[in-house]
Amino acid sequence: VPGTDGAVTGGDVPKGAEQDLGGRAEKAAVEVAESQGWIVRVVARDGEEFPITMDYSTARVNLTVVDDIVTEVYVG
Repeated sequence: VPGTDGAVTGGDVPKGAEQDLGGRAEKAAVEVAESQGWIVRVVARDGEEFPITMDYSTARVNLTVVDDIVTEVYVG
């Protein structure tokens, strides 16, 4: 399904499924999420927070990364 930003998504992230990404290396987490058709964005890396849009998407996972490990994941 094409999203409004042109990305192709597989639909909503199932409740709780995003937590499987936590503890993985960033690249591995992104690969897993994208293989499910989810949109991925890194919202913070090693203490630096990045500007993000305030729109909410149930097909997007937001990742916080510290030392290449995903430490926080949430849908939105």
